[in-house]
Amino acid sequence: MTEEMTTTCTMDDSQDPEIEEDMELDDEVLPETQLDAQEAENALASLKHTLMAIPAAHVRLLKVSATSAVGVGLAYAQAFAEDRPLFAQALRTAVFDVFAYDNLADRAKAFWQADILMRQLLNSEDPLRMLMIEAKPLRIKLMKAAVYIWGDDPELGDVIAAIRSGATNVNKADDLGALGTFFSEHWDRAQGKCDVTLEDIARAEKLGARILQATISTPTGAAYDVRNLRHRAAEYLRQGIEDVRAAAGYIFRNDEKSRDRYPSLFIQRRRKNGNGKATVEQDPSDAAITPTVVEIQTESQPAEVQLSPI
Repeated sequence: MTEEMTTTCTMDDSQDPEIEEDMELDDEVLPETQLDAQEAENALASLKHTLMAIPAAHVRLLKVSATSAVGVGLAYAQAFAEDRPLFAQALRTAVFDVFAYDNLADRAKAFWQADILMRQLLNSEDPLRMLMIEAKPLRIKLMKAAVYIWGDDPELGDVIAAIRSGATNVNKADDLGALGTFFSEHWDRAQGKCDVTLEDIARAEKLGARILQATISTPTGAAYDVRNLRHRAAEYLRQGIEDVRAAAGYIFRNDEKSRDRYPSLFIQRRRKNGNGKATVEQDPSDAAITPTVVEIQTESQPAEVQLSPI
């Protein structure tokens, strides 16, 4: 398992992160004995209704390789199956439905299949995506310069904020054109105060027009659906892992060996301190227990799942 960290953020219905910056793909593959392609496809199909019922505001972006997440998920499924009687007995009076976690293996397989679909999409020849990748550094450069120069301006600051709020491909295309026009109109105040050049401004206007044209002519619905499905599959897997890990932490609080069978999605990194000695960074999820409640509409019945990450 590679040394990577998990980072999260929230996503609401208005957000539409760029494909290239909201996920991490890797070239590793799971052993065929652990994951069958047909089983993964079936798992995703069977859980699709459940995944789409997760409130968008509860879907966090999981930036850890699919191999790592799925590997942990499958390990959890095996450990949970073996320890299930202990979970059922110890938590019989708690808000913990053991039946809700019998599908941990399917959660992992569904995420793996969604990742494969996303990988295939990213590997396809998509003119729009190529333009977005080309435009991204320029857009960031212009936006940073605009915020630096006019971010606190009582009048123009609102204009920059409005441009910055766009998230869809159409908005990003408009951003480039709007930023180019904005810099052109206020070049006297920008010249010499940033590294933006007249060539950057002209290129932004041209790229904006090309992206807008590609957006209109390219069917993006499928791309959004696949990305959205992957995010939700990752979240459903994460929720299962976090819920079971929290419960295992309670059940095996005096049994470190058994507790270690339920590791965190966070991979502990080793780094050197000021004295040159290696130290292990703390898993942020171990810092405190902060229970939150997430409502998940399962295919069998609505369930309220209490998350208490440890």
